[in-house]
Amino acid sequence: GKELTLKYLERGRLTDALTSAERLLKIHPRSPAVLELHRQVSVAMTMKTGGWEDDGSFRNKLRN
Repeated sequence: GKELTLKYLERGRLTDALTSAERLLKIHPRSPAVLELHRQVSVAMTMKTGGWEDDGSFRNKLRN
């Protein structure tokens, strides 16, 4: 459920968090809480995989 997804997210297990959030979306596709949770996981994955947490300016990151 949502608690498991949040635990995965807190521990940095982003792939597991995304899988869990996607399962929740299939069960509750119109739930605002589930949609927000899925968004949070997606943002966390983008930040980690896109290198957005590295040093450097926002404009430099967009150039690369």
